[in-house]
Amino acid sequence: MAQIFRLNLFRNSRHISSQQFLRNIPSPFISSYTTEPLFKLRPAPVPLANPREQKEFEELVRKNHGSFTSVNVQMEEEELTSAHPDLRQKPSPQFEGDKNPKTGEIGGPKQEPLIHAGGLIYQKDFVEGLNKLTSNEYLVLAGTFHGVHAITSKISPVRNATSSGLEVLEADTFKLYCYQTLTGTKFLIIAEPTHGNIDLLLRRTYDIYCDYVMKNPFYTPEMPIKSELFDSNLAKLIKQVSS
Repeated sequence: MAQIFRLNLFRNSRHISSQQFLRNIPSPFISSYTTEPLFKLRPAPVPLANPREQKEFEELVRKNHGSFTSVNVQMEEEELTSAHPDLRQKPSPQFEGDKNPKTGEIGGPKQEPLIHAGGLIYQKDFVEGLNKLTSNEYLVLAGTFHGVHAITSKISPVRNATSSGLEVLEADTFKLYCYQTLTGTKFLIIAEPTHGNIDLLLRRTYDIYCDYVMKNPFYTPEMPIKSELFDSNLAKLIKQVSS
């Protein structure tokens, strides 16, 4: 008898902060993210001295050469006659990741708000003994499929035609079916190649999603789904179509 292997729900691309995402994401996925501040500020560069102050400083250095040093502790001539200390200090990028136009210095990787393209918000296995994927692999799958789906929706050879994008991906041991809602949420079902009525299953799954997730006043849209009612009703549906 043909079986349903897995169900994955991907939400549409969206800009959210890392703190907002971590407040709602299940614990197995937390290892993939950090709770660093969104932006790591560096100290602002010290204001540069004007030419008149620089000239006065150099003149003061020449007049007082050796006045505050002993014979054994002599400051290097290069330091005494160098630029004003404010000018000697290289201005550093104010944000990590910025490039200093004068020195070419790179501040490092800049922490932007997380941009989740096709983030995984729900995953469920319905058959025991399946190959397990890690949380990182599920996140990669979500982002990769989102990109492929976007490309396939634009490669129609018919001019001005609207394409739904990738709907079925067939392999030797499984078929992957995709149903995208008007809001961009994608329902992915992985089933045996011989299984039928997948379109009906996807739409009924969407109905359950609307009834027990979107109508839940405590659910934050496009965040990971944690609902016992959704889990139980989905399990009943899968059992019905697999019997």
